[in-house]
Amino acid sequence: MSPDRSPERITIRTRAHESASEELAALPAGGNAFVVDSIPFLDTTVALGDIVACVEVEGRLHVDKVLLRGGNSTLRIHAPEVDVVSPLLNLGLRVEQGPAGLVAVALGPDAPAHGLEEWLGGLVDQGLIRVAYGYQAQGGPAH
Repeated sequence: MSPDRSPERITIRTRAHESASEELAALPAGGNAFVVDSIPFLDTTVALGDIVACVEVEGRLHVDKVLLRGGNSTLRIHAPEVDVVSPLLNLGLRVEQGPAGLVAVALGPDAPAHGLEEWLGGLVDQGLIRVAYGYQAQGGPAH
């Protein structure tokens, strides 16, 4: 990674809990603009690849607004006892693992949304996982 593209940390307040915030990785895009380079676990207003404007508050960067959507949707899966990560990675999807079986998945416009919904829906029906949607791009899996 070139020095001018070093990763930064940006903070975004979550809509679910006004007092809560989530820290995301981001790449500088010039001026106060940054490209979100991690998948949000909590926030439902941004997604991987979005370009956001940030303001500095008490020495930390905070997301002010989304400047341009990157086209990705976010899916969150709670799968404490089932390996969903390997199949998702085998599909070429970007996946991040959190604590206690929480998985965040970035779904691009070319992701096999219908097949994923069928597979994950079967696991939900069996009581093996829970699924929640984060930000959904126009035409994303929840649409």
